[in-house]
Amino acid sequence: MVGVDGSSSALAAVKWAAHDCARHHAPLRLVNGYSVPARGHLEMVLTGNEI
Repeated sequence: MVGVDGSSSALAAVKWAAHDCARHHAPLRLVNGYSVPARGHLEMVLTGNEI
């Protein structure tokens, strides 16, 4: 599992993990977190299954 935040170091980690998982024939799961606003409302929430 690799955490992704869009930074260059995170994208380098994704690339490394993808190559390592391919080499070991293992699955790769990418995880991205976000903050929910304390006020207001969300127009849409994606769980990852919709993508």
